[in-house]
Amino acid sequence: MALDITLFDVDGKNPKPATVELWAAGSNMKMVESVAGVQVTTVRNNDKLSRTSAQAPEFIQLESLIEQILHPIPDEFLQTGVRLNEDKLTVAKTPMDCIEPTFPSASSTTLITRPFSFCLIRDTDSLVITYGEAFIQFRQQTLKFQSREISSHLQVLAGKTLRADAKITKLETFTPKSDDFVPTNQMALFDGPVEAKPTDRRVIGISKTPPIYPAMARADHVAGSVNFDALIGTDGRVASLKETGKADSLLSAAAETAVRQWVYRPFLLCGIPVPVKTTITVNFNLGS
Repeated sequence: MALDITLFDVDGKNPKPATVELWAAGSNMKMVESVAGVQVTTVRNNDKLSRTSAQAPEFIQLESLIEQILHPIPDEFLQTGVRLNEDKLTVAKTPMDCIEPTFPSASSTTLITRPFSFCLIRDTDSLVITYGEAFIQFRQQTLKFQSREISSHLQVLAGKTLRADAKITKLETFTPKSDDFVPTNQMALFDGPVEAKPTDRRVIGISKTPPIYPAMARADHVAGSVNFDALIGTDGRVASLKETGKADSLLSAAAETAVRQWVYRPFLLCGIPVPVKTTITVNFNLGS
């Protein structure tokens, strides 16, 4: 599979050309990514990843697009106990048929609705997938390959701002050679982490417990933001959390208690989960 991709900054400007080529056979995979002349190659050989040393912050965007094409619906949405609720919506005069999952709480039998929805624009193949926080995957077109429907034109929006536009330019079978998935001397074993900016983070929050505003802090009119450097593990849970900056101690404690309960969709690189290094900000506003 080959894709031509255009990436945009957080304001939807400064387009950068990018390409991805991917070969897959059984449990083996090879992916070559290129952004504005910088190239990285990743090889999966059974359950091992090897990777060249080149880095660019946009690579995680490309890898997220590949994952969206290959695996659009998180496994967590298909587990026993998750309810799929049908709904009919009209957004900007566009009729849509939607499914929204409701997840069982980890601590009780209570069901919790998360800000996800999967909507087909009525009478079309266009699929809108929202992940909350105004993050949208928008499937423009599909094609058939080996009896499967594949997204051939995919867009990523943050609110109304276009962040990425990807089109499949090649999709065909091939006969692998014996050395196609053998790491070269320029590669090293890779187990992460990959680094994601908050604006480009593709690790989707499956469960985000909201922080409890400390009563004493609210009474004293204490507000502000708590910032963390975080590592999301291969299981989607917060593996490490380090506060950066200086926030009120009550707010810091409340923010950490909440964030340590968050669960994300594991980030997959060539189908193998890897840790993600990112930053997390928790805001405490007196008016909320």
